[in-house]
Amino acid sequence: MPAIKAAMNRIAGASESEGRDILLDKINMVARQSGFGPLPEGAVTSIPPKTAEEMIAERACNVREERDARIREVRWLIERHRDEQDERRATSLSMGQYQALLTYIQALRDVPAQSGFPWDGGGDGTPWPVKPL
Repeated sequence: MPAIKAAMNRIAGASESEGRDILLDKINMVARQSGFGPLPEGAVTSIPPKTAEEMIAERACNVREERDARIREVRWLIERHRDEQDERRATSLSMGQYQALLTYIQALRDVPAQSGFPWDGGGDGTPWPVKPL
């Protein structure tokens, strides 16, 4: 890597285009020495834009991640309620509140099955169920 270090030192005093040319020359030199050869003319060096299918899949993943986070946000309330029942203690939630939480979690699980999924990927355009508590 001394060649790259020397090139970087030379770039420090060069203009932007000169620096880019020096760096590309050194990259090509290292590539040839490594057996890869120079970059082909017109080689793509940037990430291509996502396809429509990739964008839909990403939005779907985002909705599911947000859904899972919303479930985790209230899961502890259900677990506490069940623990209190198992211990035959007074519960922190009324039976109505407990049932509302169960209904809410099921509604969250059903979000991906709704028409229009994945909408905007979990943002304001996603029809999230209303949290009961």
